[in-house]
Amino acid sequence: MPAPTAQLRWAPRVQRELIRRLYQREAQGILDDDLVNEVAFAFYARCSSIIKATAAARGAASCPGCEETIAHAVRGAELLRCPRCGWEMAWREYRKSFHGKYLITGNPEGAFTEYLRRLEAARTPRERMLAIDWMVHQVHSWTLEREHPIGRPAAVNLLEGNESKVVAFLDELAIGFSAADTQKAEYSAWRKTLYLQSERGQHP
Repeated sequence: MPAPTAQLRWAPRVQRELIRRLYQREAQGILDDDLVNEVAFAFYARCSSIIKATAAARGAASCPGCEETIAHAVRGAELLRCPRCGWEMAWREYRKSFHGKYLITGNPEGAFTEYLRRLEAARTPRERMLAIDWMVHQVHSWTLEREHPIGRPAAVNLLEGNESKVVAFLDELAIGFSAADTQKAEYSAWRKTLYLQSERGQHP
């Protein structure tokens, strides 16, 4: 039986530099198995934490000892107690464990959950790379599809850095690290136009 003193642990946001190295190696025609695995499972751990923290904030906390779901009323002094292993903690303390760590999102059942499914189904480094690339595309598309540039994009839940750094990094991935400065300038101008259209309530 898991110890009732099991600690809550949340996976950190994934380092941009790690992803940068992976894509730079791939651009050179090199699929680095170790690097693919490192990024793939860093994404997996972070997505899992996002899903669990968001569920907890909605009244379905996960026991860190045995993964049992603990239903609760989201009240500060409420005691969460696992019916399976006996682990317990006040909801106030449980919430404090993920507060400020960019773990809460509006739609964890979407791409974050789908990424878990895709990675679990992947059997080769190439398939894991495809899962990574799919997830990168998803978080980048979220920064493009917002009708108004207000609030934090979900990409910041996954990748380390503030919004401007994360968006710039994803844009760089989208056009390629070896792109000419003129291409980067054109993309930057297009991005600004996109936001101006969004502010007017228009779809790009």
